[in-house]
Amino acid sequence: MVALKLASLAQGASGVRPATVALLEAMLVKGLTPVVPAQGSVGASGDLAPLAHMAATMIGVGEIFVGE
Repeated sequence: MVALKLASLAQGASGVRPATVALLEAMLVKGLTPVVPAQGSVGASGDLAPLAHMAATMIGVGEIFVGE
């Protein structure tokens, strides 16, 4: 999920700050994976809940799995 979001944002049409792209890249390099529940409520757009969990890890309040 992080790699796909990074690829999407790196296209340059999203308007995010370069620091956001750099943080996602650093997460990939260090093997950090956001913990996203497999089940839960899904709104009209099914991708918002997983993205919210990813963003939570980016601001330091979500759970993260540290891979080896």
